Amino acid sequence: DVKGNGQTIWFGRDEGKLIGVNKAESSDIKIYLAEGEVDRVNMISSPSAILYPPDDLPEQELYLSGFSWLEEHRPRTKQDIFRWVQH
Repeated sequence: DVKGNGQTIWFGRDEGKLIGVNKAESSDIKIYLAEGEVDRVNMISSPSAILYPPDDLPEQELYLSGFSWLEEHRPRTKQDIFRWVQH
């Protein structure tokens, strides 16, 4: 579950071909997994979204606003999720 100001970028595919990119925001988001993959996503409160055709997608829309990829903090093994680091 995502509580408060959730954002998603979803790359829609049909038979492996990109058919569009959906960028959405919602106050709360519920993400369902099946066999280690995202099965479905429910936008629960105040959703808004834009579906871009693949050829009309502005490059800045490929990224979540305020997102910073912190590669050094990403778990690489199952054991890494049990390692706590004070910041």
